[in-house]
Amino acid sequence: MAGMNPRRLKASTLPEALAAMAISAVCMGIGATIYFNVLQSDNGAQKLKVHLLLNKLAEESKLNRLFLNDEQKLQGLSIKKTIEAYPGSEKLFVLNFCALDESGKKLEEHTELIRKEENP
Repeated sequence: MAGMNPRRLKASTLPEALAAMAISAVCMGIGATIYFNVLQSDNGAQKLKVHLLLNKLAEESKLNRLFLNDEQKLQGLSIKKTIEAYPGSEKLFVLNFCALDESGKKLEEHTELIRKEENP
């Protein structure tokens, strides 16, 4: 015991340590809640996925000349395709796709004009 310093070392007590842990746990809980709320509110990835899906369906419809009203279920979505004559023109049609989620909420809509091609 010759090399030991007779002074007392300052240390925290058990209640101080528990209080610090409780404060840390509360802060982490608040941070996790905020983080998960931000993740759930940002559905940009889902909107992009739906946008790309509707573009792909529109291209397939034009390529295969499938110009009939249709409704289909794809990837958990209800996709409604409608085609209507463009007002004021006999050679133009409006091709419209509307994507709805399972609750019926509209997620995305894709509309474009297509020209009626004459068959030779």
